[in-house]
Amino acid sequence: MRTIGAIKIPDKDTYKVCSTFEYRRFKFIDGNRDVDHEKKIEESIRKVGLLLQPVLINELWEIIEGQNRFVACRNLGLPIYYIMQPGLRIEEVKSLNSASKNWAIRNYIHSYSHSADKKLDYVFLDQLLRAYPWAPQQAIIFAINNNVGYGGGGNANIKSGNFKCSQSQYDRAIEIMDFVEMFKEYIEGVNGKKTYFYIAIAYCYLDKYVDNEYLLKKFEKYHRRLKSCSSIIDALTQIEEQIYNYQLRTATTEPVSLKFDYECFLRSKKPKTEG
Repeated sequence: MRTIGAIKIPDKDTYKVCSTFEYRRFKFIDGNRDVDHEKKIEESIRKVGLLLQPVLINELWEIIEGQNRFVACRNLGLPIYYIMQPGLRIEEVKSLNSASKNWAIRNYIHSYSHSADKKLDYVFLDQLLRAYPWAPQQAIIFAINNNVGYGGGGNANIKSGNFKCSQSQYDRAIEIMDFVEMFKEYIEGVNGKKTYFYIAIAYCYLDKYVDNEYLLKKFEKYHRRLKSCSSIIDALTQIEEQIYNYQLRTATTEPVSLKFDYECFLRSKKPKTEG
């Protein structure tokens, strides 16, 4: 391999497509994507035949790209077509796929949490995603850092390896998501996008003016009043007006202003600009 500037140029013979039935020579590499759709590929092969789309490996026979194709062909007893690119490692592939959008966010989370130099922040995030498979990713990230936007836990941070989740944030996120899970059956009955409602409930857990036990009781009774929402503010407004403050007659419970509280909460999270 040669370079022009900082760009690596593969040798001409690198792109020779080979084939083999020696499945044992191939290895899975730590930090690569999960094998999760090989059955779909198997079905496609049965219907239309095997299309020549080589598996990409390095000189160690580690599969860099094409794990699902490899497993599908192995299961069907078909030859493995492959291209060997010496020197290729998972970090380079991760960088390339970041630009081409081939990797989903969960692929990056899996990679950082399962690689040889695994990052504990990503291990915590991966464990939370697995513990609450029904929850939108955005809701879990909000439960971790109590932030939406302003770089608090966006996709760019996750892809770059800069996502942060401490032990205390992880423990707190479990508390929040356990609370949110109690509302799951009610939120799933609402038409449209559910993510905003899940984040809104997570926020309610943080709002010191919300009586969480009272909120759950009101949800049980009035959840059918909720309609499709278009934002977190919209979801909180509905919870405030159609659930929590609706027919508020008890002298021991004060009405809440979730929309106002949340807007103040957002301002406290927004980084201060210089000047």
